[in-house]
Amino acid sequence: MVERRRNTTWASFIRQHRDVLWATDFFTTEIGTRWGLATYYVLFFIHVRSRRIVLGEMSQNPNEGWMKQTARNVTSSDGPLVGARYLIHDRDAKYTQSFDQILKAAGTAVIRLPPQSPNLNAFAERFVKTIKTECLEQFVLFGEESLRHVIREYLAHYHAERNHQGIKNVIPFPDRRLEAREGRIEKAEWLGWAAELLPPPGRLPKFKVRLCDPSVISRLRRFVSRHTGLDAPDDIAEPKRRFVPVVLVWLVESRAPTSDEYVDLTGSTAT
Repeated sequence: MVERRRNTTWASFIRQHRDVLWATDFFTTEIGTRWGLATYYVLFFIHVRSRRIVLGEMSQNPNEGWMKQTARNVTSSDGPLVGARYLIHDRDAKYTQSFDQILKAAGTAVIRLPPQSPNLNAFAERFVKTIKTECLEQFVLFGEESLRHVIREYLAHYHAERNHQGIKNVIPFPDRRLEAREGRIEKAEWLGWAAELLPPPGRLPKFKVRLCDPSVISRLRRFVSRHTGLDAPDDIAEPKRRFVPVVLVWLVESRAPTSDEYVDLTGSTAT
């Protein structure tokens, strides 16, 4: 760090070391559980040159033991950060001294950024915005497995199909099917199961959910309207109601709802 400060700018440092430079950060999202809304912290790493994203782990309580284990996982003999020379992160208290020590022992120098300087970790910050606007804000999720599935599917798209303006609009790790110059043009869907699970018009899955956040209620109403063409019932958030009819990503049991698990918003009995 001393050498960088004396002899070069931060932008020059990034350019000169981008092949061996990684950054890390957290993003948070709320998912529904049987006990109500829960905030999950998702730790990720990004390779600056290629924009490759490595998902560290996710937890409601990212304590020191959890951070140490994540550091061991990414720096193991076959871990994704093998060969990384530098890792930059902010001064979030979750990045403990023991986390940094494990990385340093693996040969990765840790650079702690100055306080209140998110622009110095711009690559990670931009990914946080991207995954939230393009993915997480489009779904209302229930259960940790649904969150894992959505992120995993989105990263497959992010790496293999999405153009990145920051690297001359190329696709980092293109799907080989994109190289074909002949043959049929086929549409591929990520998270296509969302459409497959949509119920018949007027019917929506029933879920036991305790709503407490007005912003989430608003998202539920928009989600219902967008995917069914119906207005969500006015009493969707009435305190007495714990069975809330909404279209949601149903991944807790990895199956489509059965006919008796629908509620008919038009007032007739589900069949």
